[in-house]
Amino acid sequence: MLMATDISESELQTIVASNIDFLESGLELLSKEKYIPNTLGTRSFIDLYAKDKKNHHVLVELKRSDSASREALHEVYKYVEGVKSHFGCKDGEIRVIVASTEWKELIVPFSRFVADSPISVTGINIKLSDGNSGFSAEEVALVYKSKGRVIAPWHDLNCYYDEASLNRGMSEYKKYSLEKGIEDYFLVILDAPEGFQEKAVSAMRQSLTQIPGNTPEKIEHLISLSSPPKHILYHAMQLLTANEYLSLLEGCVSEEELKDIQDSMSDMEDEEALCFLHESLNSAEPRPHYDYYEIGYPAKFKSKLLDDEGWSVREILRFGAFSRNELLNDTDIISELKGGDGSSGQSFKRQIAVSNKSHISSTKKDIEECLSQNPVWRAHILRHLREIEENYRNAEAEISIYNPCTGVLTPYFCLTQEEGLLYIPQYSIVVTEEGSPKTVYFGELTGTGKPNSLRKILDKYYGGEITMLLMSMSWGGRAPDDADIIEDLGLSYSSFRCDLSGNEKNFFTLKNERWRPIEEHTPFESISKYFAKNEKVLKKIVGRIQSKRSNNPIYRFK
Repeated sequence: MLMATDISESELQTIVASNIDFLESGLELLSKEKYIPNTLGTRSFIDLYAKDKKNHHVLVELKRSDSASREALHEVYKYVEGVKSHFGCKDGEIRVIVASTEWKELIVPFSRFVADSPISVTGINIKLSDGNSGFSAEEVALVYKSKGRVIAPWHDLNCYYDEASLNRGMSEYKKYSLEKGIEDYFLVILDAPEGFQEKAVSAMRQSLTQIPGNTPEKIEHLISLSSPPKHILYHAMQLLTANEYLSLLEGCVSEEELKDIQDSMSDMEDEEALCFLHESLNSAEPRPHYDYYEIGYPAKFKSKLLDDEGWSVREILRFGAFSRNELLNDTDIISELKGGDGSSGQSFKRQIAVSNKSHISSTKKDIEECLSQNPVWRAHILRHLREIEENYRNAEAEISIYNPCTGVLTPYFCLTQEEGLLYIPQYSIVVTEEGSPKTVYFGELTGTGKPNSLRKILDKYYGGEITMLLMSMSWGGRAPDDADIIEDLGLSYSSFRCDLSGNEKNFFTLKNERWRPIEEHTPFESISKYFAKNEKVLKKIVGRIQSKRSNNPIYRFK
């Protein structure tokens, strides 16, 4: 095998040009050292200029060493811009092939370059044959692109009756995480509010009293078996790839158990498989000590623990990369554990500078993830951001999205909870320029028609079983078919805009991809009219769900 260092770059160019279809079947060489005018800011010459079977412009950049490879990506963009200008072609009509004899130093920046590039880019590893007569070519495999900090939306809620038990749990978490190879995670120590134990016991006693057959003696016995906790150790870790989870599982489960895990994954969707792998890793022995355990997730952390029950954050312990990030503050961590970065698919909060391209780019990606199950608002909000980029280049935008995706439970929570309006999906984008608000984009549920009966919804989405609907409360009520259920309830995800000029306000609604002027919009007015108009049907839905929950303590305490 001939070494790349044995030949010059011009000799490499000659070898590849003579056998260009080795790079890709159907490639046709148009020119060696294709000249592009200097006025366009390029280096003037493209190594090999070709076309493929579909008549695309193909620019081939050749390198024969690691040191030279590092320069390749710097040149590619200049070539592409030069070709676009010189030939008057579009991004979609241009392809780039980076062909190199060495990829050790090039592969990581190249993988990132491919992920971020608007054009088609392929990497080819060249292996030269003896005698300077030919070569073999193989497409390079891109390396994993780190997503940075992405907290897995599945958490562990470990409860403890006293400080000694809590300290044991913390100590074992550190030890066993190290043994399993889990490096990047948070442990949040939560303390119960004053009077929590007394209130919890009182609520439990009241609930147990309503269950037929429970005598006072039995009720007190059941209460004695389930004392409320005084402390919580809340565990959340970096989201891993499927391969990373499997790699860690290899070290802590038997070959038979690992095979069972892999077999179980075969029929799962990607997100379901990740959740399964995550839970398999955390439940594998050894497990840290706890007095009792619950599943945690962002909505539960925010709504139940912090908002409703009033647990206080004593301390946040950081491990791995999170401990090395000195600019990451506790407020940001709590916000992400609540799902504020969009990873939970339920909420998203961020303030961005419109002129900052990375702000815009990362925000769009995170919104796509947050609203993956809400195609209507996903399209609307991405449209708003494009509009903001065009009209307010020096502005700041504050984005807030609440997207619970709870389907039929959305009106149920709204009508049964003390502050019901807080359970309604909504979003806002406030655009500010030079300290003054200019435009507000906002969205909310609006009524469009009469809701289907609960029976029809159960038959269509829950196999006819109300228990399947109630079971979803254990993971926050999230419904994969939320967008369709909302339609069947006679509701719609709607979007509005308010332009501000001094004291003047002009309102618009987005309809058929166009902004249509409307009279002043009062928040939640449409949904309030919907509830009033469909009171009878909604009362039946609420009554049926409440009745089932009351008769089964499993569903009462979720």
